[in-house]
Amino acid sequence: MVADAGSDSATMDVGTADAGTDDAGNDDAGNDDASTEDAGGDDAGTDASPDDVGTDDAGPSNVVVSVVDAQAWANCMPIVPPDPLRFFLDLRYDNSAGASDATAEITAATLSFDDPTSSTTSIAFDVESVAISAGATVDQTHAKTTSEPIVASCAICSSERMMTYDVTIEVDGASQNVTGTIGFGCTF
Repeated sequence: MVADAGSDSATMDVGTADAGTDDAGNDDAGNDDASTEDAGGDDAGTDASPDDVGTDDAGPSNVVVSVVDAQAWANCMPIVPPDPLRFFLDLRYDNSAGASDATAEITAATLSFDDPTSSTTSIAFDVESVAISAGATVDQTHAKTTSEPIVASCAICSSERMMTYDVTIEVDGASQNVTGTIGFGCTF
């Protein structure tokens, strides 16, 4: 028996590219029969899409700021220009429970004295930004720089005074305050 050249049995065409119809005249999907398209199985690799790039994948930081030590005095022998007031604040930035790195930024700081003739003064520190790695703790000393207006600290040194500090620190968009009251003395 001779096979009819115009008919095909139910076997699949294994050619390299289809012309748009199968041998029986039916529409074909138009794909190469030897296609290498992904069949939808699980990928063993990583997704490198732009939407999946960022530091938030590890989770948030968890920085807790605390005071280790605070010291203040005025150097009044003689008055050391331009500002005799000395203030050192040792802070601990604890990110040991954090999964991401963080930066702590001092956004405001004030000092006030128990003397009724002095007012609250805004101050700045020599170090106002601290980087804290994920899982780490950083101890940082912050030294007061010259304040404006100049604190007339030597004028209130007749006896031991108390000074209150209030420092605002921003980490990951959230503010934390550290405050305290310490003894303030003068050297003559």
